Amino acid sequence: MSSSFHSNDISVSDILNSISKADVQLPDFQRGWVWDNYRIKELIAIISNSHPVGAVMFLEYGGDNIRFKYRIFKGVDLVTRPDKLVLDGQQRLTSIFCAMFSKNVVETITEKKVKIKRFYYLNIKDCLNPQIDRVDAILSIPEERKLKSNFGKTVDLDLSTREKEFENHMFLLNIVYDLMACVMWQNDYQKNSMLGSR
Repeated sequence: MSSSFHSNDISVSDILNSISKADVQLPDFQRGWVWDNYRIKELIAIISNSHPVGAVMFLEYGGDNIRFKYRIFKGVDLVTRPDKLVLDGQQRLTSIFCAMFSKNVVETITEKKVKIKRFYYLNIKDCLNPQIDRVDAILSIPEERKLKSNFGKTVDLDLSTREKEFENHMFLLNIVYDLMACVMWQNDYQKNSMLGSR
């Protein structure tokens, strides 16, 4: 039996699209996704700064020698036979897929293992400020898209509509790999900024 190994430069966008179509899946023997909210924010910070996030190892699926059971990534609904399995990089890819590609709320945990549901945003003004660490410019917002204090009585930040995202200069990250959605968001943001400056 002969094996061959090769390196391919595949864009993150292409990998995420393949995951969404269930062309890329996971071998069933791998543990589930376990990254917490802060680790997801750290990964987003690394990506947004164009830093490398490490290699991902794939295995071509099929043929007589590969009979692993497989399963879809968290957040994917399609059930089909995969073309490739991810042998290394599941935690990173699942985090990127859930936070920056899937339109569903991200079901994760706090560092104290408390279950939470979150959407992730970039604070545009903080991202442009070199004095602010990028991870601090990434907001983890509850499912209703409002940050509250005072036992839920006070709304400190409301991002529940697109207009309120613009008003607060917050970019919802789950459209970042959708070119058309990004262009539309940017155009609307610029229009809103011009209206606000009058």
